[in-house]
Amino acid sequence: MMPSWWGIKLLLLSLVCCFIATVSTDDKQLNIGILLSWKGAWPAAPGAAVAILLAFEDLVQEQNLLPGYNISWVWMDSYCEANMAVAATLTLKDSYDLHGFIGPPCSVSLTRTGQIANFYEVPMISWAAASPLLSDKENFPVVSRTVGPYTKMSNIILKLMEHFDWKNCAILGANDDLYSATSEQLLSDLEDGGYNVMFYQSFTAVTADVGSGQKSSWMSQLRSTGVRIIFVLAYCDDMRDVLLAASDLGMLEGYAYLFFDVIEDCHADAAGLGDGRDEEARALFHHVLSVTWYTASTARYEQFVAEMDARRLNFSRYSHPPSGPLAPTTVNPEWLYASVNDSTYDMPSTDAFATIGGYASFLYDAIYLYYLAANDTLAAGFDPRHDGMEVVERVKGRSFAGMSGNVVIDENGDRSPDILLNMISIEGDDYIYTDVGLYESITDSLKLWVNESEWGWPGNSTTIPVDLLETKPNCQERDYYFTVSACDARAAARYVQFFWNETVACEGGVKLPSTVLLECDQVPFASATGRAVCAVCTLGAGVGLVLLGAVVALRRTPDIKASQPVFLGIFVGAAVAVTASNVLGLGPPTAATCLGRAWLFHLAFTAMFGALFLKAYRVWRIFGNKNLRRVKVTVAAILRFLGGLLLVDVALLGTWTVLAPPVAETTLLEITNVGAVPTAACRGSPTFGSLLGMYHVGLVLIGAYISYQTRMVSDKFSESKYIMFAIYQIALIGGLTLMVVSFDTSLSLQVMMGALGWTFSTISAVCVVVLPKLLRLWKPEWFPAVSGYGTQTGGVGGTAGGGVLGTAGNAVGATFGAARGGGTAAGRASP
Repeated sequence: MMPSWWGIKLLLLSLVCCFIATVSTDDKQLNIGILLSWKGAWPAAPGAAVAILLAFEDLVQEQNLLPGYNISWVWMDSYCEANMAVAATLTLKDSYDLHGFIGPPCSVSLTRTGQIANFYEVPMISWAAASPLLSDKENFPVVSRTVGPYTKMSNIILKLMEHFDWKNCAILGANDDLYSATSEQLLSDLEDGGYNVMFYQSFTAVTADVGSGQKSSWMSQLRSTGVRIIFVLAYCDDMRDVLLAASDLGMLEGYAYLFFDVIEDCHADAAGLGDGRDEEARALFHHVLSVTWYTASTARYEQFVAEMDARRLNFSRYSHPPSGPLAPTTVNPEWLYASVNDSTYDMPSTDAFATIGGYASFLYDAIYLYYLAANDTLAAGFDPRHDGMEVVERVKGRSFAGMSGNVVIDENGDRSPDILLNMISIEGDDYIYTDVGLYESITDSLKLWVNESEWGWPGNSTTIPVDLLETKPNCQERDYYFTVSACDARAAARYVQFFWNETVACEGGVKLPSTVLLECDQVPFASATGRAVCAVCTLGAGVGLVLLGAVVALRRTPDIKASQPVFLGIFVGAAVAVTASNVLGLGPPTAATCLGRAWLFHLAFTAMFGALFLKAYRVWRIFGNKNLRRVKVTVAAILRFLGGLLLVDVALLGTWTVLAPPVAETTLLEITNVGAVPTAACRGSPTFGSLLGMYHVGLVLIGAYISYQTRMVSDKFSESKYIMFAIYQIALIGGLTLMVVSFDTSLSLQVMMGALGWTFSTISAVCVVVLPKLLRLWKPEWFPAVSGYGTQTGGVGGTAGGGVLGTAGNAVGATFGAARGGGTAAGRASP
């Protein structure tokens, strides 16, 4: 039996082995998740991602930092968008046992992901988010950053005001999460410093208020205050529009404009205004001031920039993080290369790092800051993997020599930044940034690197602007506005009255214009022109209706019957409809009148001219029959032909109505010496109107040709000469009417001339065709050459003649019947 003390030794040995095994299995793995914005509103990752490799490669060489720990990292795209950043954060946290986050860079993302990190008590260090909201440690206790909040930009502005002895200024600020609190803090700091903010304007960022025209009203108010020092806290689109409005108002020379973070292409129309003013906007950025975070130009930083550029070329593709274990930083993280040929994460061909600038160094410093805080946490006896809040506390209140310069983190976890002052010059297509000064946070001082006498100012001025113009500015056209009255029906005019803007204080310059009378965008029924049009159309339609009534009443008489009363009635009735269509041009344009007039006029014109055209066609068929073959043209055949002509109109009008109908549309019409005035008119696709016009012109030309061909037919056999006169009359007067109404004349004159032209051309054509027949019935002795009554006994010829449609057919049948049947031909030929 083994002695008892051997049992004790074995027990102790087992415990030692278990302890050693336990220690050996604890590999001290520390995992970091990195959130980058590769795509989205601010695609910073292509220019900054290589800084991740450089930071970890440098840090693993630091033997005194996190000794015994293996640091691994993984990344995802946060898109600079809140929902995508939340998804990326949760995916990383659920997929990997993460102990800290670097990023995201955008404030809109960090305000959401910071709360997730707080829930897990995991430190989150951003390298670009500047929103003042993130300084609220009740909502974002685990968030810190290697850039300062934009509210700290007040420091350099206060120093500039002091240096130039400016006492008055204006603030224009976007009202989103980033700039709203910044503008309010700047206002408070300036007022606390004894400065006078004479104009403060908050506006909607890059949305409804985009466009220099939208900003002109309050820029005019700003100009009237006389203040010349303007601080603009907004995005590029708004910077662009403020400068365009300033240019329009003459607010460049003698003014100073200071923006936050002006980048190249700030002049571009990113909001899609389509104003075509990009090149003009680019030139307006010449000699504006811009403030941004400072990155120290040390030898270390220059080497970092060179390495960034060289290593960037080796990172041709990135992909989403792998599904397997994280790669340790002591090994080249080959999983970062795309394994799935994901072209959406290609590196751009341009120098992306130059676009991002110093933000890559802030990313480097964010990783370094986490290392330092985690190392101090470990030295204090805590485990950075499980004691995330201890890491957070050791981020605050520390300073170190970072890649971007001296990094000083305040007790709130925000960096106390050095701030760079740039003067921007535009040379060709390039933005040239001249570093003219630096605000140092440690010393709370402004150092000018370029003497202010060498600075340039907007409007190519070299004179330092005064902060306040004591005298009122000269009045300009933009300082007044106008109102347009409703249409005065009696006068057929609108009154344009001008008024000074109540918020504008100016003197001298332009004078307020007198009231201007503009023609109405309609012809009222009660106006002189409206009453004249109604009178003309009523007279014309009355004449037409009287003649139509006569045709119907006398339809059984030989002369009317010979002229085919069906087509004669269609011709006269359609002419009345053409005349009546002019009335639809009166009154305010509506969808009903715009569409109704198009349908009525085109269908009525085709019916009127088609009936006339077919009467000429009938004569041509009969007398163009050189072989004297029997020609039979029935009423049904002619009606089908007319229906076919109308069907073309219906097809075109129907397609027009469905695809692009003429509608009442109000647009802004530029009036000389007035401006853009709202004007209503019927507007639609010109294509269909042109097609209908060409179709009608074709009918008129063919009708004119057929009439010309039958001009020699004797009045004893046809009414061709009367038809020819009617067709030519419609073609000549109608053509002249179209020419007159197409001139750029007053609307009243166009409507009046249109009514006179179409009424006269159509009703006179009706009179040319119908009146001779009525006169022959009333005074037959006036037509001795073609009058006389007798019997027709021509046998076969007479029968054939009776079957031929039209006046000429009756006459030819009578003549041929007498010749072939041996009878007499004493019939009546009626024109």
